[in-house]
Amino acid sequence: MKTIPITYNTIINKTLLKLGKKNGWSIDIPEKNYDALAKFNDLCNKLVTVTIRPVKAIYKERAAVKCLGYTIAKASGRDSGAYVPNNITLMKGEPTSGGSRKNWATCTDSGDEYQLDIPDYLYKKYKDDYSENWEISLSENLNLEDVL
Repeated sequence: MKTIPITYNTIINKTLLKLGKKNGWSIDIPEKNYDALAKFNDLCNKLVTVTIRPVKAIYKERAAVKCLGYTIAKASGRDSGAYVPNNITLMKGEPTSGGSRKNWATCTDSGDEYQLDIPDYLYKKYKDDYSENWEISLSENLNLEDVL
């Protein structure tokens, strides 16, 4: 039995749960599913950098703003402001918090822009599922030699 820690991506976690059983903050994968786990691990190791922009303002009551299974911005109260997790780069704009004290919300505007590294398979398989709320595109990666 292999034990895999829970990731910060809900899509990846759902796939891993099909291969095993949740055990606290980890997922136990039985030996019969090792080959499938290895294939899934290979899919997750090829990363691409994507830029995401909300098509329109997104307002999530008492919840985080998410895209492609990742938390993009999260508030904890009306006046807390919203933070962007360490694995996300805020390129433009600034997410905010709002609503009432009891029914706070996380907000991101259409002018905001985020960049993150994700598995290539997530981009290819799920980008169209989010097209109603997000514009998702592959980012141009800088060549280190061009910068130096």
